Amino acid sequence: MYQSFWTLTANPHVLAHASVTALSKKHQRTPAQVFFRYLSQEGIVPLTGTQSEQHMREDLASFAFELTEPELASITALL
Repeated sequence: MYQSFWTLTANPHVLAHASVTALSKKHQRTPAQVFFRYLSQEGIVPLTGTQSEQHMREDLASFAFELTEPELASITALL
C-alpha cells in the first residue's frame, strides 16, 4: 500500500482549489478531510504528523463519509 508523506504541505493548491472547497462545504468537512478521504478511497494511506488532538480527530473523521466517483474524478483532475 502506498503511503503519502507531507500530503497537505506538498499540495496547498489542491486544498485551496474551488473543487475541493466546494466539496468540503457540501460534506461539511475541512479541505484536508476531503483530500484525506480522496486518498484513502484511491488506496493511498496519508501519513500525518500532528501533535494537535483536534487535527488527529479531524484526520480520523475523514473515514466517516465517502466521495462519489465524479467527486473523486474532480480531485484527480487537479493532480
